[in-house]
Amino acid sequence: MTRGASRIGRAVGARVLGVKASLVVTLALVVALPGYAAEGAETAGPAGEERPAGEEHRPLLTLQAVVDVARARSPLVSVAEARGREAHWQRVEASALRWPRFELSGGLAPAPRVREEDEEASDLELLARFMDGFGPSLRAEFTATMPLFTFGKLRIARELASLGVDASELETRRAALTSVVQAYRAYALLQWHREIRALLDEALGRLNRAEEKLEDRLDDGDPTARTQLRKLTLLRARIVRLETEADSVAGNARAALETLLDLPAGFVVEPWQVWDTAQPPALEDLVALARQHRPEAQLLDAAVEARRLQASLEWRRLAPDVVLGAQVSGAWTPTIENRSGPFVYDPYNRFGAGVFLGMRAALDVFTRRAAAGRAEARVETAQQERSAAWRAIALEIRQARDAVLAQGRVLGAYEEAMRAARAWLQQTAFQFDQGLADFDELADPLAAYYEAAGQVWEIRLQERLRWVDLALHLGLDDPGVLRAAE
Repeated sequence: MTRGASRIGRAVGARVLGVKASLVVTLALVVALPGYAAEGAETAGPAGEERPAGEEHRPLLTLQAVVDVARARSPLVSVAEARGREAHWQRVEASALRWPRFELSGGLAPAPRVREEDEEASDLELLARFMDGFGPSLRAEFTATMPLFTFGKLRIARELASLGVDASELETRRAALTSVVQAYRAYALLQWHREIRALLDEALGRLNRAEEKLEDRLDDGDPTARTQLRKLTLLRARIVRLETEADSVAGNARAALETLLDLPAGFVVEPWQVWDTAQPPALEDLVALARQHRPEAQLLDAAVEARRLQASLEWRRLAPDVVLGAQVSGAWTPTIENRSGPFVYDPYNRFGAGVFLGMRAALDVFTRRAAAGRAEARVETAQQERSAAWRAIALEIRQARDAVLAQGRVLGAYEEAMRAARAWLQQTAFQFDQGLADFDELADPLAAYYEAAGQVWEIRLQERLRWVDLALHLGLDDPGVLRAAE
């Protein structure tokens, strides 16, 4: 089930986005075709609020709705909650150790027939009467013991069980955080796919218009139109392949969300909302946030505390337990005549009751001493593991922050380049429409604009995923909160 849940993360990984690099190259080839105009050049920007044709009857799921579903219905969360119930009953079991312990034993065995007159009989007569038949012999014993003083062993056992409950709650938080972040990534990929698909559809539409014009030129006797039509056919095949690859990547993310989170099939995502430029907080502030919010931080502390309690428990097991007990026992054998008297003990017919004060202790002192020493060594191991883990966490946070900064710088540069290319394209397209420029002069601004537009959408997605990764390293399930903390 865990492998299945991780499909969401794999579906939106950086490597499956390699289709975008080919997308940029292919869109740049559109400039080789004549008949291209600059209408609709703004379509590479954020999508509008109106839903595209064919999506009116499909359910619209907001990002918040998907996040809420991931937090409540993710398989990772379900497994963590089941383990939490196990920890709860373990704590109940540890709490019950302070109450009396009851033991009941009984048995049924055959017994010979013995009467008082057998004392006067000869050996042969006794043998004959013994072989004459057997009867049942019933025995029962009931014992109750309650610990009075255990040198803190019961208290430590309860603390360990409570620590296990706390750790299970942290595991549930971590599972919810992982599920939410994976759903966030998949949702962002679907939003990106919506914009990229619109860009590809626009390119195919312009290819169709260019094909019509080339066919008109071919009918008019232009010999160069046939070669350009062949180039157009090859280019259309490449765009269709890119469209199929983008659909496949987004389809994996959609299938993961629909299958693992039981979302309605064919749901529609919200339009992509471009984030304002923001810088992540300083590294020391991010590490402080991780210590406060990241579940692993509390889990590392809980591991050290658990090892410390276990070591204390091993040392206290060298001491005995003082218990108070009561016992009731009896036996009844109808085939054996009951004998009574101050000096008579009849194990076949008896009844007795009493209370006692006793001690229980394990005598394997050397084994217990070695176990306690090993537990002490495990405490030091846990402390060293916590220190090493925090060094690794701090390094992860630094790398995630640097990735956010790098993507932000690249995004700003390419957005500026896209605006410049758009202005260049609009100016040249106007001159082309007025007959003041030929198509060769329009080719360069077309290539520059679509290359910049494709790169901008690639970097927008990468930047968003980098913010999501940084939020995950800090234990936050909403990168917007981190961006607002600047």
